[in-house]
Amino acid sequence: MWSRDGKTLLRAWRDGQGRSSFYSVDLKTGETREVVSMAATSNSLESALSPDGKTVYTNASNAVTKGNGSPGITAFDLATSEKRQVFVAKDGGLVPGLGLSPDGHTLAFRLYYVGRPNETHLCVIGVDGSNFRELYTETEPRDGSLRPQIAWTRDGRTVLFTRATPDGWQLMRIPAEGGKPEFTGLAGRGQPFFDLNADGSRIVFNDLVATAKAELWVLDNLMSALKP
Repeated sequence: MWSRDGKTLLRAWRDGQGRSSFYSVDLKTGETREVVSMAATSNSLESALSPDGKTVYTNASNAVTKGNGSPGITAFDLATSEKRQVFVAKDGGLVPGLGLSPDGHTLAFRLYYVGRPNETHLCVIGVDGSNFRELYTETEPRDGSLRPQIAWTRDGRTVLFTRATPDGWQLMRIPAEGGKPEFTGLAGRGQPFFDLNADGSRIVFNDLVATAKAELWVLDNLMSALKP
């Protein structure tokens, strides 16, 4: 995740014992420092940075944060390392996907329940823990092995999310106020990841399919293509 001034990156790493920490990386000097330490062991670690760059929201509490966390969503103050629980998933629930609205006020997330692996819920909640709502619930044709991805359109009116299909995934959209999901036309067969560009007019995505074959690709003239 980029800082607002574009000078540092923030990301989480796990050590050999499965403990995760957030680190800040200075892009000019390469200096790396730990800003938030966690005792999380979750393999699914999605995070979102607040627009002011002061708070990071993460589903690392799927496991444990400092030994006393609960499954759900946790907010960490990057200046003080203080944490607070935004959402607690009860009754065996887990939060494998997470996305923050452009105004920084609302989190969208997927909610699964242990013992009900094909049932998935798309929910939203205020970053202060208020106004929890379910936007959409369905029984997917797969067992929850698809790693879900979530993003918001830049106007904050629509939530984009991946849903499982019998042989892959589809990218769907749904109004942030709730309604019926619509298929965007983008689909794949592997593990998806996607993101939107700054004005929300283009999408970048991958479609990772685990095979024994590996390929290395080179993109020519990439920097010239990025010029305004």
